[in-house]
Amino acid sequence: MNPAMIDPHKTEFFLYKGALRLIHKGKMSRFEDAPLSALDLLQTALDNDHKAQQGLILLGITEPIAQLRKYAECRYGSLDEVADFGSKNTDDEMIDCPNKFSCKAYGLVCKRKFSIKGETLSSREVNIGRLYSTGKKVEDIAKDLFIEPITVWSTLLNIKIKLQLPNHIAVAGFFQRNIAQ
Repeated sequence: MNPAMIDPHKTEFFLYKGALRLIHKGKMSRFEDAPLSALDLLQTALDNDHKAQQGLILLGITEPIAQLRKYAECRYGSLDEVADFGSKNTDDEMIDCPNKFSCKAYGLVCKRKFSIKGETLSSREVNIGRLYSTGKKVEDIAKDLFIEPITVWSTLLNIKIKLQLPNHIAVAGFFQRNIAQ
């Protein structure tokens, strides 16, 4: 269950059947019916994301609400275990966009998947690896993400195998060196 559904201080934007929706203060709504407090969170994020602003200009999107919609669709458009706003981790979502090879703003408005050695890490793998590299215990990561500790352990194992790293210490070191905290 997404934490935004139960925690009124968390907000999640996502696409559902092609429509942009959000969960804010424990209530789900369409983007068109979004409360101003949710749009303010999105506007603040966009104001601090200069690459996304450049990308929206490249796409020819200049009207403010249209910019917010496109930013939410491209940057936060999937429903995952970490709320987009109100969580400690607010900049880790990676959308696998079907238009990525034809989009002028690919990697500017959205966030590219992280790949190394020919392997692509999922958003969950990046998120767990990043949290693990901060020294957090597996049990604490599981609690924060509303998942079981065995899921965290198996994700760390998958990362270790994908990146051909010798142990979990190497996984933590890799994320410390390569993924912004």
